[in-house]
Amino acid sequence: MTLLRKSLPYLTAIIFIPWLALFATDQFSFNNKTELAAPVLFLILFAVLPLFLWKLELNFRMVLLPLLFVIVLILLFIFQKDYFFRTGKEYLLFIAVLPVYYIIGEAIAFDLIFVGNPATNTFYLAAGALISNFIGGPAASLLLIRPFLNANRYRKHSTHTVIFFIIIVANASAFLSPISNTHLYIAYLKGFSPEHFLKFIPIWLAIVGILLFLFYLIDSIFLWKEPRQNHPAKQLAEALYLSLKKEELKQSLILKTIQYLQKPTLQISGAYNVWLLPIILLILIFTSQLKSEIPYRELSLIILGIYSFIVTPVIHFKKRVIIRLLDLMFLYFFAFFVVGFIARMFIDEYPFYLDTIHKAWLISTLSGFIDNVSASVIIFNPEFLSRSVLEQSNFFSELIFSEKKFKNITALLIGISIMGGLTYLGNYVNIFIKDEAEKSGIKMPNFFMYMIYSIPVMIIVSAVTIIFISYIE
Repeated sequence: MTLLRKSLPYLTAIIFIPWLALFATDQFSFNNKTELAAPVLFLILFAVLPLFLWKLELNFRMVLLPLLFVIVLILLFIFQKDYFFRTGKEYLLFIAVLPVYYIIGEAIAFDLIFVGNPATNTFYLAAGALISNFIGGPAASLLLIRPFLNANRYRKHSTHTVIFFIIIVANASAFLSPISNTHLYIAYLKGFSPEHFLKFIPIWLAIVGILLFLFYLIDSIFLWKEPRQNHPAKQLAEALYLSLKKEELKQSLILKTIQYLQKPTLQISGAYNVWLLPIILLILIFTSQLKSEIPYRELSLIILGIYSFIVTPVIHFKKRVIIRLLDLMFLYFFAFFVVGFIARMFIDEYPFYLDTIHKAWLISTLSGFIDNVSASVIIFNPEFLSRSVLEQSNFFSELIFSEKKFKNITALLIGISIMGGLTYLGNYVNIFIKDEAEKSGIKMPNFFMYMIYSIPVMIIVSAVTIIFISYIE
């Protein structure tokens, strides 16, 4: 496993380099099915790379990724200038939102002390489901995961709590605003208006409601199976209470300790960043129809991110955020330019007509095996969605209003959010959550065992969602 982990980036790079030669010609096509092997293999390797990438040494990552980045830029500029400038503009507009997720979101340190049980856990996940729509699923996950892990660490069965956290907070509940998740921001950039997200509220209530009910039921079963014991900290306090002889110490120290442990306490640092969140939403709303050569929206988001970075004094926070932003900027660059190029060739050869809710839901499962951004780059293609030429600036608006495909687009966008929790690969933040859980001592299932947990949940939620979408106006 260690050898594979060290070798995989090199293998990916070796497979990656020949594909760059494809940018030198516009005449490439799939003459037979055997030629599909190379691009499919590349997409698979690109999808699984993040599982190993963040476990590699930082110095190695900061050499390999920039090197590939520069090679792609040079080849694109030389051989595919039109594609370079068109896709480059989309990429720059997209990465402007990353500071919202990984600077402003992480700058708010959230520390809640509580004992994890079905009631408190369900309430916590419900709050996380709501928060994820204001600061984004990735930011909400990184903000809320540590207190949740601490609350459930003492339990014998706690793996399911992390899995439901990934499904609910990081993915399935995040689709009510343009910044709820990365693919929704891409849809927003392509013309999906902010007011359309308001139509998702009934579906959101149904999805979150059924997920919370399933979690409460499963968590109650696991808690019932646990040996009857108190929280370890409370046991220690009670042991001290019995051992101490002075009555005044009993009253003033131990009883207060027990009361403190039983009562949840909340501490928030970096709260001065909270006021930035409504400003971000207002910027997105008021600039959605703004047409200007100057990217006011993107400049505003970057300025807010820089402000948050400067006023947050924690040194380790700044180092962690810079590294994470660089990693994601490189990965998303390859998603936009290389995955997008491969997708264009696939779509030209094998068109897929998105004309029903069920087809939209089916294709959304792609996001369960490749990050939401990469899935969006593949799916949000004019040829793929409509088989007609659309203006990129009003991409979704034309689909919704001219062709009356709002139900299909709704199924697609919500499906990508929900299916992001199907595997660890469905959203890069899923891997971050898994690593945090393992660091805290919670044993997480491997890739395939995780799917044994997630697939039944996805089937139930899919059925509920498709029913609700069918009745949307």
